[in-house]
Amino acid sequence: MRSDDLLELRDDLRRERQRLDRLVASLQEMRPRIRPGSEAIEAAALRLHSFYTGVERALLLVSRVVNGGTPRQGEGWHRRLLERMAVETLARPAVLRDSTQQELQPFLRFRHLVCNLYADELRPEPIILLLDDLPPLWQDLALDLEVFESWAEGVAQGVDG
Repeated sequence: MRSDDLLELRDDLRRERQRLDRLVASLQEMRPRIRPGSEAIEAAALRLHSFYTGVERALLLVSRVVNGGTPRQGEGWHRRLLERMAVETLARPAVLRDSTQQELQPFLRFRHLVCNLYADELRPEPIILLLDDLPPLWQDLALDLEVFESWAEGVAQGVDG
């Protein structure tokens, strides 16, 4: 790992965190409009899908730069990526606290569901539950990413992280 790579990773993670922050804010604004039969259900589902995709994009950045690659594609690789980011390795500290990783699991499952359903099959109940869980999850996740960004910067500058 070169220091330039770690500083670039830090910057990329900050950008992802800022984009996710805007997305979370838009989802919170949307929450009151979620009702059976409303088009807001489809819009919220797409944004929740985008939220988890953004989280995964950040985790893949870490995996590529620090771990030297991404998990092998195949059955369950998305879950393995998420779970591995909550484990410290010789190359890095855990990116996520285990509690954050657990909080993200329903969002991963929902993302899979959205990929496999027609939009008119979406129900408001699971979307409402995820929207209600999102603010505290986002607080935890943003903190985990900030801590990891600081670690990457410290290592890049030659400070033990």
